This record gives sequence, C-alpha cells and structure tokens, in this order.
Amino acid sequence: MPDNIRDLPAGRSDGLYRFLGGSPLSVAFRLILLSILVGVVLAAIGLDPWNILTSIRRLFQSIWDFGFDAINWAWRYFLLGAVIVIPIWLLSRLFGAPRGPLIPGRVRSRCNCDLSAAAMHSAPAAASTPVSTSAARAAIF
Repeated sequence: MPDNIRDLPAGRSDGLYRFLGGSPLSVAFRLILLSILVGVVLAAIGLDPWNILTSIRRLFQSIWDFGFDAINWAWRYFLLGAVIVIPIWLLSRLFGAPRGPLIPGRVRSRCNCDLSAAAMHSAPAAASTPVSTSAARAAIF
C-alpha cells in the first residue's frame, strides 16, 4: 500500500475538487455572489455590461475631465485666497518689526532679540538654585 496519498490515482471528483478549489456547488454559489458584488461596484462607477468598451471609454473620459475640473477648482480657490493673503503678508513684511542681518557669533532668540553666544555660555550656572526666566535673561545681558 502506498504511503503517500498523492501516489494513488485521483478519483473523478477528487480532480474536480482540486481544480475548482472546493465542491462544485459551493464554488458556483461563491462565484455568483462575487459576480453580483462586482456588478454593483461596476454599475456604481458607470459601466454597462452591454456596451462594455463604450462604458470603459466613458469612464476614462470622466476621470480625465474630473482631473482638470479639480485643477480648475483649486486654481479658483487659490486666486480667491491670494487676494487676501498676499496683501496682508506684504503689509506685515513692510511694516513689521525690523529684522537686521544675523551677525556671525550671535544667536537670535524667539523674542527677536539678539543674544551673544559668548554671553550665553559664560552665564553662571547655578544648578542647585532655581532661577526664573527673567532672572536668567538678566544674567545673560
């Protein structure tokens, strides 16, 4: 008697089961359900089973048109926003606080005041006593 089942000749239904991936009735049922699901999705994007080539061409044409409509939509909103944003930005740059060039060896802090890098490193370090922010700035200046 052979030890491996693959050495035995395949029965008539065994080959059919292996080819289909299960019993013929269950495979047919799964294929019908999957076909209905795919048909609903394809109908939602506008494909027609009777004129499949025309439907596919129409689908690509609508995708192409939608792409250019999206660019047109974005351009209109860009122009509308730029009418407000660009003048405000320009006025803030013209009338804002003067910002001089960054001098080498100097560090610019968040408050737009230049702090000397040497003064920052030479400030006394009191690790044991807590120091407030204003006291720390006074020690740096």
